[in-house]
Formats: sequence, structure tokens, C-alpha cells
Amino acid sequence: MRLRLSISGTDDAPDLEALRSLRSWLADEPSVRRYARIQWGGAAAERELGTAVDVVSLVLGTGISTVQLLLAIAQWRASRPVPPTVTVTRTEPDGATVRIEATDAEALAAAAGVLEGR
Repeated sequence: MRLRLSISGTDDAPDLEALRSLRSWLADEPSVRRYARIQWGGAAAERELGTAVDVVSLVLGTGISTVQLLLAIAQWRASRPVPPTVTVTRTEPDGATVRIEATDAEALAAAAGVLEGR
């Protein structure tokens, strides 16, 4: 499964500092580090050299569930002085997308169900 994570600041521009922090947090999570491939990526970055990257892309292996990933994101949000909104986008093989903006732990739990097709 391929997921893209983005974080918007107060002016709807990407919050790159928070995104770097989230990427680092996820890279330090044992289950994420072991079963997911984490990379910087974005449509603009893929098209244009030198463009600021505004998303973190993850490819989840079979050893990690969406719930585990979203739990790690919830823990990261809880560690922030002002928890930002995290947008999770899942792209299906046929190109269909599911996009969820997670503003709190309950939204992340609901996102897990949607992203896992429940």
C-alpha cells in the first residue's frame, strides 16, 4: 500500500519543519522502519528538479498495518506543542485515491478503518 503524508501550516502552505519531524519520528519507530519504505516525494518534486518536497511517501509492507502507522502519527502529533493537521492520502493501483485530514486521535482511528477498507 502506498500512502502520502502532508502537513499544512496556518496559511495552508506546507509545514516543512513539522513534516521533517514526522518523517524522523516515523523512521525511529521500529515497526515502521522495518516494514515501510519512507521517502520524500511529491508530484511537483518528481516533475521539477529543485522543487521543495511537501510530502512524505510511504510504501507499507505486509508486516505493518495502517493502524500501526496511524498510531505512530498520533503519538507524534501528541508530542507537538500545537498538534498539526495531518493529511493521509492512499492511492489505489487503479489510480483512485482516499484522502483523510486527521485533526485528532479519533480522526486517525477513523482514517485507519477507511484506509484498510472497513
